[in-house]
Amino acid sequence: GFVGGLLAGYNYMLTSRWLLGIEGDGSWSDLAHKGDFNDSAGDSFTVNVKQKQAYSVRARFGYLLAPETLLFATAGWSWAQFTYSLNSNFLGSESDSRWFNGPQVGAGIETMVASGWIARLEYLQSFYNAEAFNAPIINSFLGSPLETRPSIGIGRVALIYKFGQGNPSPWQAPVAAPSWNGFYAGGAIGAGIANAKIELVGGPPNAVDGIGFPGVFPIAMAGYDWRFAQHWVLSAEGEVAPGISTADFAVDWTAALRGRLGYLLTSTTMLYGSAGWVTTGIRTTSIVSDVVTIPSQRVNALELGAGVETAIDNHWLARFDYQFAFAGTINDVTFNVNAPFVTTGTVSAHPRFHYARLGLVYLFDN
Repeated sequence: GFVGGLLAGYNYMLTSRWLLGIEGDGSWSDLAHKGDFNDSAGDSFTVNVKQKQAYSVRARFGYLLAPETLLFATAGWSWAQFTYSLNSNFLGSESDSRWFNGPQVGAGIETMVASGWIARLEYLQSFYNAEAFNAPIINSFLGSPLETRPSIGIGRVALIYKFGQGNPSPWQAPVAAPSWNGFYAGGAIGAGIANAKIELVGGPPNAVDGIGFPGVFPIAMAGYDWRFAQHWVLSAEGEVAPGISTADFAVDWTAALRGRLGYLLTSTTMLYGSAGWVTTGIRTTSIVSDVVTIPSQRVNALELGAGVETAIDNHWLARFDYQFAFAGTINDVTFNVNAPFVTTGTVSAHPRFHYARLGLVYLFDN
């Protein structure tokens, strides 16, 4: 889904390069988890759980990579309203609304783009507490309360106005002069969420959209920058990441190839978009208390992203970017469910995953 909102905060410079701040925001969204269930006799029901609005308060701790570019980590607390609805042609209808709360952590990078104006790219992850909706119909049908424990990951961009007298930089570093030409190599750490729409194959139309899991993984990368105009840089890069495992899922090694097109906002800071191809593997695993078993296989995906890269000196570059991937369909997902409609069967999965990465690369001048 999509999110939009407003933010405000206050920054205090602890030293010439270290910053401490506090920030609050409010957002409105259409993030949703949806399930459609049908049997062969024409009975059906649809379950929706949506995040409607969210508010958060966070502390920020930042470091000036350059006088106009800040790298920061953030942590705080979030409150979000979720709604539940059930519509069925034989069970009836019901709905409820609950406020969830929990810790929120994230990281980002922001850079001055004009006098007083700051552009920001950040990733926020919220871990909400479990709540049971007031849902007597679905509770009776399932034989237990419908409990929800949302985990929300959001990549977002922001345009911010900083109040101040000309917004002078508290730190004047020697001016870096990277060539933005040549080979580079480095590493990154990424965090994100993968989810999927699951559809029944060869039976009544049954689907659940929003099953997923979060994870953190290290990345090794290498590439080549070509500065073909004063403000424009074209890049090609590849990366590889090891497999990760969570309590619910296991993912094999991941590799990606992408192109980047960057625009130099200043001689030391580049804003870029990217597009490419990514492959990842799913190792055989069982989830949902061994209800669903997924066989090992590779998955290919189209990947789109955007980021900011800034020079620390003539060779070292720091970057923060966000990537979203649309994977191919995963077939032959087998399951065994003790429910009135289906006991065994096969489903297809349509995965999506998005992640934010914080990286450091070394540019070998050409």
